[in-house]
Amino acid sequence: KKGSDGQYTRPGGVVARCDCMQNTLLRSKDYELYIHLQSQHIEPQLYSMKWIRLLLGREFHLEDVLLLWDAMFADHHLTASTASKALPGGRGLELLEYICIAMLVYIRGDL
Repeated sequence: KKGSDGQYTRPGGVVARCDCMQNTLLRSKDYELYIHLQSQHIEPQLYSMKWIRLLLGREFHLEDVLLLWDAMFADHHLTASTASKALPGGRGLELLEYICIAMLVYIRGDL
């Protein structure tokens, strides 16, 4: 989207989070898979936007989703309540991003 000066601005919200997952986390954890997705021109929003917006609610059985949510919210609470460990500008629920990366790595052979 364009800003008031006519220049394109960086994406925000979910789109930025999707970009960060693929271009930062995946790149550092599984460079080969990252290069493969880049070479196929697969945008991270294609697969991860639904995961993030629904907090993986459609990807697992309800019992598993509830366990994942417990872990994500507990991790967020622990991180947010420990001011010395909290990163400035943190997005919250960072564990969600790592779970998404783990899902990609798990299915990498099918990609």
